[in-house]
Amino acid sequence: MKSLEKSEAEFFTHRLPAHSLMRWATECFATLSLPDEIALLLAQSLVRMSLLELGSRGVGRLLLEIDAVSKDGWVEPDIAVQFTGESIARVDGGASNGILVAHHSNELAILHAIATGVGAVSIKSLFDCGGLPLYTRRAAEIRLVSIATSPMAGIPTEPTDHRVVSPTRARISVAFQCEPVVVTSLDVEDSDLSIYAGINQNGQDRSSLFLQTLLAPYIGSALLVDILNMFAWQDRAGPVFLVIDPARLSEGMRFMEHVVETIESIRRSSNSVRVQTDQVTANETARRAYGIPITQTQERQITTWSKTLGVVPPSCDQDDLAPPLH
Repeated sequence: MKSLEKSEAEFFTHRLPAHSLMRWATECFATLSLPDEIALLLAQSLVRMSLLELGSRGVGRLLLEIDAVSKDGWVEPDIAVQFTGESIARVDGGASNGILVAHHSNELAILHAIATGVGAVSIKSLFDCGGLPLYTRRAAEIRLVSIATSPMAGIPTEPTDHRVVSPTRARISVAFQCEPVVVTSLDVEDSDLSIYAGINQNGQDRSSLFLQTLLAPYIGSALLVDILNMFAWQDRAGPVFLVIDPARLSEGMRFMEHVVETIESIRRSSNSVRVQTDQVTANETARRAYGIPITQTQERQITTWSKTLGVVPPSCDQDDLAPPLH
């Protein structure tokens, strides 16, 4: 298990058990008039983002969500779905909460995969949905192969003709199970896919080649073209979720072997690529045992919201936590 960095321990003031923080968040959202099932889903999602250590998301995003709902009130999700094929759908999230739209879209892709073997859903009009591993792991935990990408702004360059071009890259998350209860995850930016170096030209992202290499031998050519078009960054502003059920592919066993070999090749090709093969990620395991780190500012905000909403603050009972890391 990877230990938490010393610098992290110095930056955060104390830790809160995940279950206590989730209880508090659910009660805060419910007090702000969110339906019970939505309050619970948001709380679970935001706490797990902290467990997965998804950058600035998690506790920080949780507090922002509480603040936003407190100021603007709760608006029921307005999600429009267009089915464009047996395995493909496009979702317009409108002004709905990004996490809820992403969960809805991911579940739709999962249902397509269970019914037909492949499910692909693209999203437009989406506010930040948090970290992609939140969704790919959901599919992997029920023994499906999950791939998600989300476009990200590139670094502007100035070619010889003096026109400023901003190449677009993508964040990519892949998760699957090849053994009982063991989830393998790959979380990268497409520029880290050095096994495909040389492809990133004219603003293209390597993720398209990655998908083509992964899927071409096992998915019909017409469906593959439709899927690759969905992943084309020019045509979308939000993430795409692709879910595959190997049990429903004619060569499902060979497909899984191909996925494992491809991920392993990428891992060997770049020191910057993170591949995790624990039952849960090392970060999530550690944070479940030792608590979610909370900054002094976040602690003050939690105290303030607890008083404002009349909610019991999350407890920091040391009996809930393992001994401190050294």
